[in-house]
Amino acid sequence: MEQQEIWQDIYAQGQQLNRYPWDSVVSFVFACKPDKPREDTRILEVGCGAGNNLWFAAREGFNVTGIDFSAAAIDYAKTRFDNENLSGSFAVGSFDQLPEEDKQYDLIIDRGALVCAPLSEIKMAIKQIHQLLNEGGKFLFTPFSQQHSCFDEQLANEECYLTITQGPLRKVGKLSFVNDEIIKEMFSTGWKILSFRHITDKEQAQQTDYHHAEYRIIAEKIA
Repeated sequence: MEQQEIWQDIYAQGQQLNRYPWDSVVSFVFACKPDKPREDTRILEVGCGAGNNLWFAAREGFNVTGIDFSAAAIDYAKTRFDNENLSGSFAVGSFDQLPEEDKQYDLIIDRGALVCAPLSEIKMAIKQIHQLLNEGGKFLFTPFSQQHSCFDEQLANEECYLTITQGPLRKVGKLSFVNDEIIKEMFSTGWKILSFRHITDKEQAQQTDYHHAEYRIIAEKIA
């Protein structure tokens, strides 16, 4: 089953329809918002899912746009915004169908969505994101780390892309995992990395081999 079909099924079954924003996104928006009125500050989320991050941003008065390849997720986001009288633009589309306008956005968010694609497609999406940002615009990128317990180097292909068969991520199909070198290469041209954090999380109250590991990258468009 293709990734698009997997996530369409997940959302259509009422799963992963998150209602509240991720704290990393809230921090990013308030730390990196430009010095201009919020209604003039344009935010795009790539792989917005149910729109929970954009729900927060819209409530705070920002101009928001979301794209996701699940029609069920986009329908949910639109309905929620309508019910709460919030303004936002949502569209069904994949990572290679991002808006075509250059230099339109001040902030762009990827909260664990691009990892559903192989590295070559992620790199292509980051180039498109660069085109979409205003000069000085900021991008939040949160890929999984190769230190994540779900990563298996022996099962991954040359793009560090593999089908997850065990652990909490086993129902989401294929995922990519990156390391420091891959990230540095992705942002080597036209970007300045403002924050380069590696986050690990392990439950120690119970016996478990599972640990979560991800990066939180904030990059600024410089050229």
